[in-house]
Amino acid sequence: MACDALTDQEDIKELRRLVKIQVHQVDQMKEEIAFKEGMVAKVSYDKANVEKEMEHIKVRPSVLTVHSASEIAIR
Repeated sequence: MACDALTDQEDIKELRRLVKIQVHQVDQMKEEIAFKEGMVAKVSYDKANVEKEMEHIKVRPSVLTVHSASEIAIR
């Protein structure tokens, strides 16, 4: 009976060690997910800004007029 109790105590100790490792791994994964979610949000924000800039450029084509050499010389 004492042998069984000793084996049970060793099993409990091993299971606690494994749970501690798994909790640590889960915490690391949560941090990694949070970091990646932040990066996705930043990329989405940057993409939206670039799309706005592109739309702004499309709306104002008159700003990009081509002048002839004689018009440039006069100025």
